[in-house]
Amino acid sequence: MKYGFICAAAVCAVFFIGCGDKEPAETYHFNIPEEEYNALRDIYDSTDGSHWAANENWLDAEDCGTWRGVTVVDGSVVKIELDENNLTGGLPESVANLKNLRELNFRNNKLTSLPNALGSAENLREINVSHNELAELPESLGKLKNLTRLYASENKLTALPPSLFDSDKIRELDFCDNQIEVLPDNVGAAVNLETLKLRNNKLTVLPDSFGDFAELRVLILAGNKIKTLPAGLGKCQNLWRINLGDHDLTALPTDFEDLWGLREINIKGNKFTGVPEPLLKLNSKIKKEDKRGPAVIFFDPKEPPK
Repeated sequence: MKYGFICAAAVCAVFFIGCGDKEPAETYHFNIPEEEYNALRDIYDSTDGSHWAANENWLDAEDCGTWRGVTVVDGSVVKIELDENNLTGGLPESVANLKNLRELNFRNNKLTSLPNALGSAENLREINVSHNELAELPESLGKLKNLTRLYASENKLTALPPSLFDSDKIRELDFCDNQIEVLPDNVGAAVNLETLKLRNNKLTVLPDSFGDFAELRVLILAGNKIKTLPAGLGKCQNLWRINLGDHDLTALPTDFEDLWGLREINIKGNKFTGVPEPLLKLNSKIKKEDKRGPAVIFFDPKEPPK
């Protein structure tokens, strides 16, 4: 009898120990995890949600997927679109708790800061914070290994985080109409970048690593004050559109004649006295080898020879 009592006690002990090993069940608020609900509530509070242009159903409706701009899939927030909605202030650190967030669109608001914790929202694929009042981007953006597109034009940026260019997933970057003076030396490390837009900044030089952009197709640099371009751009064989308008350029690197994929180039507003020699040679090569006529559209200072 005593033996049976001991065995029963042992079984009970094992049972309770096993129960203690289980992770607690996730707590839900409305139809999403509580930590995601709290993150949405924090976004509302930190950006003055009561004065948004539109805030239908926020904090009230039990289906968070009906909150204006919020998309919920399989019980988790995957997209937030609050563009042109009079958001002010900064995003909260708790945005990192939106673990399944894939797209964030806060374009055309009055945001002044992004949290460093944003880099922990590991499933983010696209961020649009264009036309806000951001003076900097968090270094942690480099941790977003699934990020493919970042739009941050029309802000007050003076520099870019170097870690952003360490990703092999990033495809498109738009930093037009900021105040960027210098680019990180490692920009070319973003080997799969296809589109880079830097129009109307304060750049005077470009890093040598520009020649490492193996997949670059579109390069927009108009409206800066660049005097010389780095050698090596001719290695960007996939480039088909370049905008170099309104600089202080007097010549182009000789390896421009190797840009076989080039179809359009804007050189308006520079100090060229004629069509730069590398482009004349490129056009001649293409006409001879491919028989497809003038390959490059010149906007200035004159049309290429027929």
